[in-house]
Amino acid sequence: MNFLSETCPIFTREEGGWVQSYQHDEVAYDDYVGGHYALGTNQEVKATSERPAGWWCVATYLTSRAYGGPEEGGWWYTCGELVEHAKVGFFDNYKDAKDYAEKLQDYCDKENKGGGEERLAVRCFTEEMPGTYFPKTRPYYS
Repeated sequence: MNFLSETCPIFTREEGGWVQSYQHDEVAYDDYVGGHYALGTNQEVKATSERPAGWWCVATYLTSRAYGGPEEGGWWYTCGELVEHAKVGFFDNYKDAKDYAEKLQDYCDKENKGGGEERLAVRCFTEEMPGTYFPKTRPYYS
């Protein structure tokens, strides 16, 4: 999950009388459709319960805007690359992760004062390693 949370959702999908459960890292949050999230196979699942989270990660990304395509006069999306590897933090305590994220945000705010298109941004993860870049797949116009 690309945010700090004290709990992790558990998703379920019912098919043919069978109920299957999935952890949050098995569900694609980018594919939110009509109140449901999607599995990699585009099967819809619903969050039905939750459990306490066990660990957290905070990282810094260099973000910029990328050209998405010519539709509707052109559109852009935000993308980023993991930087400041020495500042990536792993925590087994939610409060420590949240405090570090706020401290890292202060650092990014100071670094971003000069303006420009490229900016540092903090991204937080619950029970997930930080990716080397985002988004994982190029968005498409819909």
